[in-house]
Amino acid sequence: MSATEPPTALPPHSMLDEWANSDDLEARQAARNILDTLHTSKHSNGGAHPLSTAATAETFVWEQPEQERWNAPFDFWQKTPIAPLKIDSLPTSLHDYVSEMSELMGVDPTVIGMGCLTVCASVISDSVLTQPKEFDSTWTESCRLWTAIVGDPAAKKSPGMSAAMKPLKSIEAAFAESYEIDLREYEDTLANYTRSRSKDKGAPPKKPPCPRTYTSNTTVESLSDILVDNQDGILVFADELSAWFGSMDAYSKGNSGKDRGLWLEAYNGGSQRIDRVTRGHLFVPNWSVS
Repeated sequence: MSATEPPTALPPHSMLDEWANSDDLEARQAARNILDTLHTSKHSNGGAHPLSTAATAETFVWEQPEQERWNAPFDFWQKTPIAPLKIDSLPTSLHDYVSEMSELMGVDPTVIGMGCLTVCASVISDSVLTQPKEFDSTWTESCRLWTAIVGDPAAKKSPGMSAAMKPLKSIEAAFAESYEIDLREYEDTLANYTRSRSKDKGAPPKKPPCPRTYTSNTTVESLSDILVDNQDGILVFADELSAWFGSMDAYSKGNSGKDRGLWLEAYNGGSQRIDRVTRGHLFVPNWSVS
């Protein structure tokens, strides 16, 4: 049989290999025709070999060229080393606190360090803007940071985040105490205004705004009320991501996905006009959270 004749039986492996690597163009074409025939007939015959049984005495194995082989599958669930946070890059006050607390608690400094950076971002006014491009003043961003700490159950994520939240919780407690005093004064003033029968008593007193630094258990409906009084944004702290995800669409009654979009918009900030039949109309000057 010549190299150009159509095969009636599968040639030996050594011969086919010799044709495929031959300098003769016709020999290489014949080897390619045999391979195409094998591929086509195998699929059309349900996997059966298309040629005579005598031709199967020697098993044929076709190997892909080295440059065409696929790499080994990547295991997405393998434990891949992650570069730690370089705490030397932190400001001196944060560096000292993160270094001391991580060593004291036996926690990865990344947990406390990233928590502290997020807390600091949340208390910086959204009126403080950064301009990423020197000559493009149309693109500015506020100091808004979202962080998710992911690790094994024994990684002490909760204690590390609590250490980062401790200063902010102290500020929140002071705000709450001060607001209670302001609220009692407002209620007394409102009661006196209501009892007064004077025609010149003027406009009723306004309820004082409730200053907040963070919330740890909220829905988007409640968050909108908080942000009305806190136009520089606040921090949303969730010890468990599953609890935060579960709070989304808590009152949607089948309208799944609405809250997710609002949370994503909170990452960019900006005003929000909220209209609800039961809650009325609400304007939020800055829909912003860290």
